[in-house]
Amino acid sequence: MNYCTPECTSPCNWDYLQLEFIKNNIKSNDNFLDLGAYQGQYLQFILNFLPPQNITAVEMDVPTHNYLTNRFGPFGVKIHNVAISDKIGTID
Repeated sequence: MNYCTPECTSPCNWDYLQLEFIKNNIKSNDNFLDLGAYQGQYLQFILNFLPPQNITAVEMDVPTHNYLTNRFGPFGVKIHNVAISDKIGTID
C-alpha cells in the first residue's frame, strides 16, 4: 500500500497515522473489523499481519461490497453488506 510519510501535511496523513498505529499494536491473534471498508485499502494492509479468517469488513454500497467479495472473499475475509442506521429495513 502506498501511504504518506509522517511529514505529509495533506489529509492522507491521517491514513499514515492510523496504519502506523495498527502496525505497532496489532497482535497475530487479534480480530479486525473494518467498518465502511470502501475498496479494501485497509484490508490489504491488515492481511500482512492477520490471517484472513480474523478479518471482517462491512460495506453498505452494493457494487463496492461485490468488489470486496470478489477481491478478498476467496481468501477467507468475511464481508457483510449492511449499514448502521436508526431505521430498520432496506435502503436504496
